[in-house]
Amino acid sequence: MLNRCHFLIGFSILTVSSLPALHAQQNELRSLAASLAEDIASSGKKTIAVVDFVDLEGKSCDLGRFLAEELSVGLLRTRKGFDVVERNQLRAVLNEHKLTATGVIDPTIAKKIGQFTGADIIVTGSMTPFSESVRLAVKALATDTARIIAADDADLPKTSTISELLAACAGGTRVPGGGTPTSAPIADPRAASVPPRPTPTSGARSVVTEQFVFELIQCKGLGDSVICSFQTTNHSADRILTLYCLRSEASRAIDNSGNQSSDTDCSIANRGVYGTTGNAQATLVQGVSVPARFVFSHLSPSATSLALITLMGRVNIPGDAFNGREFKAELRNIPVLR
Repeated sequence: MLNRCHFLIGFSILTVSSLPALHAQQNELRSLAASLAEDIASSGKKTIAVVDFVDLEGKSCDLGRFLAEELSVGLLRTRKGFDVVERNQLRAVLNEHKLTATGVIDPTIAKKIGQFTGADIIVTGSMTPFSESVRLAVKALATDTARIIAADDADLPKTSTISELLAACAGGTRVPGGGTPTSAPIADPRAASVPPRPTPTSGARSVVTEQFVFELIQCKGLGDSVICSFQTTNHSADRILTLYCLRSEASRAIDNSGNQSSDTDCSIANRGVYGTTGNAQATLVQGVSVPARFVFSHLSPSATSLALITLMGRVNIPGDAFNGREFKAELRNIPVLR
């Protein structure tokens, strides 16, 4: 009897202590559903298909399916008059027609999903694990155009359920009660693999900042200038990336002779410096790689390497120009081709 009492007391303490995190999880998902519902309803579209959430590599798992189920229910609860395609039916349709509905959905896939399920909206989502939470980024796309008509994000607390599902995603063993898995740890998003790139001719190097990956392709010397080419990938929700170029706090380089560039030009997604700002700017879609280019001037004409490259810039969410975060990213000991 005493052991049974101890068990019941311990279980009660565990249950009560987990309630705040559980409530926070439910509130975040309901708030996310309500936010999306407002924009979807204003578009006049009513039939929604929610596909599995994916990680930064475009892969789904138990957590991705759980989140899609929860969001489906959340959208129905908003009482906006939506019809949500039943998830088993959606899976059957996708399998029957050999369609993939995870990650970036192109217009052709969107139209086919709409045609076969009757949905005029597809809701997709990505999940990025951090130490205390999982960042969710969700988009609603019109099936006729694949254009984004609603988007939002949320930080989901790591309840025991979320931790168990994450452990399964990472290939670990679920531990009863939400304990720490004994096998592979949860992947760090900063170490996420980058989609295939052209083979760099000078040895691939990359740096990650604010969930943007800058992968160096090569640095080529032309006289006293060095041109460095990158592939840049945004691993979070669609965001505006601004590179500081022709300004006092601009990106810069130091060559192996100790000379620092006194003038820098740059571009992102083939967009150069605009106006008198000294900046280059573009909106980067999640998971889509774009070129970035820096021209570091007034270095040594005989420089064979760059001891340091410092990239300076800012990140903003589209539509919010005042709450950006500045960043600085550095690469060292980069060979210069001549």
